[in-house]
Amino acid sequence: MMKSPGKRSSSFDPEPRKAVGASAIGDITPFGSATRRLGRRTGFTLTEALVACTLVGSIGLLLLPIAGRTARVQQQLAHERLALDELSNQLERLSELSLAELQAEALELHISEETAQSLPDAELKALLSNSQGGWRLSLQLRWDEPGRRDNPLTITTWIFPGGSAPVAPVRESL
Repeated sequence: MMKSPGKRSSSFDPEPRKAVGASAIGDITPFGSATRRLGRRTGFTLTEALVACTLVGSIGLLLLPIAGRTARVQQQLAHERLALDELSNQLERLSELSLAELQAEALELHISEETAQSLPDAELKALLSNSQGGWRLSLQLRWDEPGRRDNPLTITTWIFPGGSAPVAPVRESL
């Protein structure tokens, strides 16, 4: 369909008219710069890429301390679990002994090899005291970790004479 130079068509014209001297990218605007036609833009600009990289980097820097703290807490929990297992095993073994054997063995406590390797400078200590018709046996385990020297992990049981079974152990501190 031929158009006359002065008439406008009501139908969409896929090829816009170009001004004299228009570039291949777009039409000349009143400000003298070339503009892209709407809908032809693909990809992203360098500025958008830099903003995205900055945002991703900032989020990464915010998450880095959280990841480090999580790793430390997991290690502390693993140490505490190992120490509690060691105390439980020792307490179970000691509670089966007679009073005379218990008093001698409490002086010669040794930490298992696995615990000694995993917990730096670990020290195991037994406290045996007379308590309400029986004996109170407490085991304490200290090791080199922030806050653990001053606050040892402690587990306690009571042993009654006459062969009665010991009561369940009590964990006194974290």
